[in-house]
Amino acid sequence: MCEDEKELLAYLVTSAAGLSGEPAYYGQLRLLDAAGKYIRILQKNGNQNAEELEQIQRSLLEARKCCGKNESEFSERMQKPVLQLLDLQ
Repeated sequence: MCEDEKELLAYLVTSAAGLSGEPAYYGQLRLLDAAGKYIRILQKNGNQNAEELEQIQRSLLEARKCCGKNESEFSERMQKPVLQLLDLQ
């Protein structure tokens, strides 16, 4: 396991452990952060979909801006990265 993968796994496990008693939207934020970390790992390892991953990363950052503030807008903004993922080869 490379260091980046170990860090992502640790982030996921400690995030799950730390969510008890936190506002519900913290889980969404942590999942967005984890997705961003995974995208960076893929890019670092020379994934063939680098441009598409960058677009997905930008869409996730846009959605993150309204997470915990406006649930309907967050759900609407999350549709774009979901659709972008469907286009990955």
